[in-house]
Amino acid sequence: KESFIKSIKGLFISANIEKNLIMLYGNNKEIIGLDDEFIVTDFKEFKKYLHNDNIDTLINAIENDLEEIEIKIINTFGEEVWISIKGQIKKNSNGEFIEFEGYIHNITKEKETHLKLEYITHYDELTGLNNRKRFKNIIEKELENHILLESRGALIIIDIDNFKFINDSYGHKCGDIFLEKFSEDLKKLFA
Repeated sequence: KESFIKSIKGLFISANIEKNLIMLYGNNKEIIGLDDEFIVTDFKEFKKYLHNDNIDTLINAIENDLEEIEIKIINTFGEEVWISIKGQIKKNSNGEFIEFEGYIHNITKEKETHLKLEYITHYDELTGLNNRKRFKNIIEKELENHILLESRGALIIIDIDNFKFINDSYGHKCGDIFLEKFSEDLKKLFA
C-alpha cells in the first residue's frame, strides 16, 4: 500500500461543500508539502494554499463546470506550485456546487518551460527588451490605432555606433555586458 501511494504522482481530491470537507489522498509531499498521505481539511483551511491570482479562476471553473483547470498554489514551504486539476463537478437541483471529485497533478516544470518559451518568443533573453517580432507587432498595432484615431505619435530609433568594434576589440562577453547595461538604462528612461 505504501509503495503504491508513493508511486502516485499526484493527489486524488474529494470536496463536499455541504459537509465543508476536502480530502486529499496521495503524494501530498510533492504538491502541498506535507508528509501525510491522507489529509482531511475544510474549505477555509484549503483556501490558504490557493494563490490569490487564481481564486477567481477556480470560482469561474466551478461556475462553468470546467473539467480541467491550471492554477497556482502556495505549498507549506511558501513555494509556488502549478497544478492541473481534472475532475467532475456535481451540482444540486438549484445548480449550486456541492461536490467535486478528481485528480491534482503537479505541472510546475511543464508550466515553467511553457512560460519561458512564451517569454523568449516575445523578448530578447539577454536584455529583456521586446524582440524584433514583438516590436514589429507593437509598431503595426500602434500605427493602426494612430491612423484610426487620426492622432500623432513619434518613433525613436536608437542605433549604437561602432558596436561591432566593441565586440571585435573586447569580446562578445563585454559586448553582452554593454547591451545589458544599455537596456537597463533604456528601461529606466522609458518606464
